[in-house]
Amino acid sequence: MGVDFLAAPVMTTGAAYDLMHGIRSHGSLHAQPGKARLFYSTIAAVTVVAVGLNFLGFNTMPALVCSDIAQSFSVPPLLFLMMLMANDTVVMGNRVNGGLTNLLG
Repeated sequence: MGVDFLAAPVMTTGAAYDLMHGIRSHGSLHAQPGKARLFYSTIAAVTVVAVGLNFLGFNTMPALVCSDIAQSFSVPPLLFLMMLMANDTVVMGNRVNGGLTNLLG
């Protein structure tokens, strides 16, 4: 139960950021709630759904595990693409990665 309380704000905020990027809109925790209504409404809605599922007796740990599994498959290719972009002078200009950064990446 303690892990759920730690994961809930991260997951709900992540969902709001994903939605904003998906619809090419602006919103972040740095914005005032009045200027980022959809962003903060998404956090509230996802939180209400999560709390509702908890009160209905759903075990949220399997959902968190599935989310972690999905991320474990999606993050490495995305990081590889980021490394390619960070080494492209067209994208980065004279700020491309150095040898040590590439080795660490």
